[in-house]
Amino acid sequence: MKQLYKVVNLDCKLGTGTNSGFDGDVQVERALEKVQYRPLLSNWPQARNEHLFAICDDYNRTLDGQYWSMAEQAHRITPRGELIFDHIWCAGRDGLRVDIEHGVVYIGNCVNWSFDYFRWWI
Repeated sequence: MKQLYKVVNLDCKLGTGTNSGFDGDVQVERALEKVQYRPLLSNWPQARNEHLFAICDDYNRTLDGQYWSMAEQAHRITPRGELIFDHIWCAGRDGLRVDIEHGVVYIGNCVNWSFDYFRWWI
Protein backbone atom coordinates (compact mmCIF):
# COMPACT_ATOMS: atom_id res chain seq x y z
CA MET A 1 0.00 0.00 0.00
CA LYS A 2 1.37 3.40 -0.95
CA GLN A 3 1.44 6.18 1.57
CA LEU A 4 1.98 9.90 1.08
CA TYR A 5 4.61 11.45 3.31
CA LYS A 6 4.84 15.03 4.47
CA VAL A 7 8.31 16.56 4.48
CA VAL A 8 9.05 18.42 7.72
CA ASN A 9 12.10 20.66 7.81
CA LEU A 10 13.50 20.53 11.35
CA ASP A 11 15.73 23.29 12.57
CA CYS A 12 17.68 23.82 15.77
CA LYS A 13 14.87 25.85 17.31
CA LEU A 14 12.41 22.94 17.54
CA GLY A 15 10.51 24.52 20.41
CA THR A 16 9.56 27.55 18.29
CA GLY A 17 7.95 25.52 15.52
CA THR A 18 9.19 24.16 12.25
CA ASN A 19 9.59 25.47 8.78
CA SER A 20 7.34 22.78 7.34
CA GLY A 21 4.24 24.65 6.15
CA PHE A 22 2.08 22.06 7.92
CA ASP A 23 1.09 24.18 10.94
CA GLY A 24 -2.09 22.80 12.44
CA ASP A 25 -1.74 19.40 10.74
CA VAL A 26 -2.68 16.77 13.34
CA GLN A 27 -0.42 14.02 11.95
CA VAL A 28 2.61 16.31 11.86
CA GLU A 29 1.90 17.59 15.38
CA ARG A 30 1.66 14.01 16.68
CA ALA A 31 4.91 13.11 14.93
CA LEU A 32 6.67 16.17 16.39
CA GLU A 33 5.50 15.22 19.89
CA LYS A 34 7.79 12.19 19.56
CA VAL A 35 10.83 14.37 18.77
CA GLN A 36 12.59 16.10 21.64
CA TYR A 37 15.27 18.75 21.49
CA ARG A 38 17.65 18.77 24.44
CA PRO A 39 19.86 21.89 24.47
CA LEU A 40 23.35 21.79 25.88
CA LEU A 41 23.90 23.86 28.99
CA SER A 42 26.42 26.13 27.31
CA ASN A 43 28.50 26.45 24.19
CA TRP A 44 32.19 25.72 24.26
CA PRO A 45 34.72 28.26 23.01
CA GLN A 46 35.85 28.13 19.40
CA ALA A 47 39.56 27.36 19.11
CA ARG A 48 41.32 29.91 16.98
CA ASN A 49 43.12 28.48 13.95
CA GLU A 50 46.29 30.43 13.24
CA HIS A 51 46.72 28.76 9.84
CA LEU A 52 43.48 29.95 8.24
CA PHE A 53 45.02 33.09 6.73
CA ALA A 54 48.59 33.72 5.66
CA ILE A 55 49.41 36.47 8.14
CA CYS A 56 52.04 38.26 6.09
CA ASP A 57 50.62 41.75 5.60
CA ASP A 58 48.17 44.24 7.10
CA TYR A 59 45.32 43.21 4.79
CA ASN A 60 45.43 39.54 5.84
CA ARG A 61 45.85 40.49 9.49
CA THR A 62 42.67 42.59 9.20
CA LEU A 63 40.82 39.73 7.49
CA ASP A 64 41.97 37.32 10.17
CA GLY A 65 40.80 39.59 12.98
CA GLN A 66 37.42 40.23 11.38
CA TYR A 67 36.83 36.54 10.61
CA TRP A 68 37.60 35.34 14.12
CA SER A 69 35.55 38.13 15.66
CA MET A 70 32.49 36.98 13.67
CA ALA A 71 33.25 33.27 14.14
CA GLU A 72 33.57 33.58 17.92
CA GLN A 73 30.33 35.53 18.18
CA ALA A 74 28.43 33.09 15.94
CA HIS A 75 29.72 30.14 17.92
CA ARG A 76 28.57 31.70 21.20
CA ILE A 77 24.98 32.29 20.06
CA THR A 78 24.39 29.23 17.86
CA PRO A 79 22.00 26.76 19.49
CA ARG A 80 23.70 23.56 20.56
CA GLY A 81 21.94 20.40 21.51
CA GLU A 82 20.63 17.09 20.30
CA LEU A 83 17.45 15.80 18.71
CA ILE A 84 16.02 12.67 20.29
CA PHE A 85 13.62 10.65 18.13
CA ASP A 86 11.25 8.40 20.06
CA HIS A 87 10.06 6.33 17.10
CA ILE A 88 11.91 6.62 13.81
CA TRP A 89 13.02 4.59 10.81
CA CYS A 90 16.10 5.33 8.74
CA ALA A 91 15.66 4.73 5.02
CA GLY A 92 18.59 4.06 2.73
CA ARG A 93 22.28 4.10 3.48
CA ASP A 94 22.18 7.88 4.01
CA GLY A 95 19.73 7.54 6.90
CA LEU A 96 16.69 9.56 5.83
CA ARG A 97 14.61 9.90 9.02
CA VAL A 98 11.05 8.64 8.48
CA ASP A 99 8.12 8.36 10.87
CA ILE A 100 6.09 5.65 9.14
CA GLU A 101 3.25 5.73 11.67
CA HIS A 102 2.45 9.41 11.01
CA GLY A 103 3.64 9.69 7.41
CA VAL A 104 6.37 12.26 8.08
CA VAL A 105 9.88 12.56 6.60
CA TYR A 106 12.35 14.72 8.54
CA ILE A 107 14.92 16.81 6.71
CA GLY A 108 17.02 19.79 7.75
CA ASN A 109 20.60 20.73 8.38
CA CYS A 110 20.43 19.43 11.95
CA VAL A 111 19.74 15.91 10.59
CA ASN A 112 22.26 16.31 7.73
CA TRP A 113 19.64 16.51 4.99
CA SER A 114 19.25 19.81 3.18
CA PHE A 115 16.15 20.20 1.00
CA ASP A 116 18.32 20.30 -2.16
CA TYR A 117 19.98 17.02 -1.21
CA PHE A 118 16.56 15.52 -0.45
CA ARG A 119 15.24 16.48 -3.90
CA TRP A 120 18.34 15.02 -5.54
CA TRP A 121 18.14 11.81 -3.48
CA ILE A 122 14.43 11.28 -4.20
